[in-house]
Amino acid sequence: MGIFTNICLLVHVAVAYAINSIVIAKNMVNTLWPGFLDSRQSGHLKALRWGFVSTFVLILAYTLAVLLPFFSDMMDILSAVAVFLLSVGLPPAFALLAIQRMRRALTVLNAALIMFALAGIGLGLWAAVSDVVRKFAVCPVKFGE
Repeated sequence: MGIFTNICLLVHVAVAYAINSIVIAKNMVNTLWPGFLDSRQSGHLKALRWGFVSTFVLILAYTLAVLLPFFSDMMDILSAVAVFLLSVGLPPAFALLAIQRMRRALTVLNAALIMFALAGIGLGLWAAVSDVVRKFAVCPVKFGE
């Protein structure tokens, strides 16, 4: 049963990477050479540029995977910022910026929500970074040697 699960996981990761890398590569090609994919250039030149960009995306993904040994910890750091900022901090900030005349109670409530979001971001970052520091302290791999 274990080998079947590993094969399913490998297929899942390969398909997910293929889908994401195609989108990233297409956007990179369109950014580097605007209109190139829709033009009537030779197929050889299109394949060469697409292959170059796709290889670059693969090397970049591999490099990031190797450089981030504790990916879940990196997600903790990103989540600490994103969850409080996107769900609690930005809506009242946009409300304060968009609505010119707001009742005092609503202004105080929005300001309190923004302060709560900043406190949540600070505490979440503190917890996530301290966990990363603790894990790197006991990591058997010595970086920089």
